[in-house]
Amino acid sequence: LRIVQGQLAAAKAFYDRALALTVDEQGRYLPISGMAIAGIAGLFQEWNRLEEAEHILTAMQVYVLAYADYVKIVNEYNNHVSKLNMVSGVYE
Repeated sequence: LRIVQGQLAAAKAFYDRALALTVDEQGRYLPISGMAIAGIAGLFQEWNRLEEAEHILTAMQVYVLAYADYVKIVNEYNNHVSKLNMVSGVYE
């Protein structure tokens, strides 16, 4: 909403707070961090801070690759649950 309203600095502050909340006990970013990282990169692009956008997206790529197997397993689980619910007629 802040971005739509043109409040880009406020949006950046929101993304920074979100990013600070999405770390594990060792200070590593969790998969959900990607949403905030992508948002920050978009703001950097809007501000023509392209090197910073590239830097943060490159860092994000490390996390994407690190969590790829985890995300694949979660996705497969969700697909199996959905199929089971469809076959059994249970929809939640």
